[in-house]
Amino acid sequence: MAGRYLLVHEEPLSIKPWFGHLRRGDPPGVTGSEAMKHYPSEEWIDFVNGMGTLGDRAEMQMHLDQSCKRCSRTVSQWRKVRMAALAEAS
Repeated sequence: MAGRYLLVHEEPLSIKPWFGHLRRGDPPGVTGSEAMKHYPSEEWIDFVNGMGTLGDRAEMQMHLDQSCKRCSRTVSQWRKVRMAALAEAS
């Protein structure tokens, strides 16, 4: 599983998901070209709903443009949820 890192906080038994760390910077010994940054679902929900700063949204769109299949699937799912909610509301 190259490129995946599981980082443990100082707190006992507290584990931080690896993608959260990659969002803020690369793990030690990994350069930007070796690690793809991912975003948590909460941030994709904001993206799909047109929320967040223009800079954040542009950064996330660039991530999708790099053909990240994992995040593209996440965005697709949240777009479907948004469309279903809009259809139900009308």
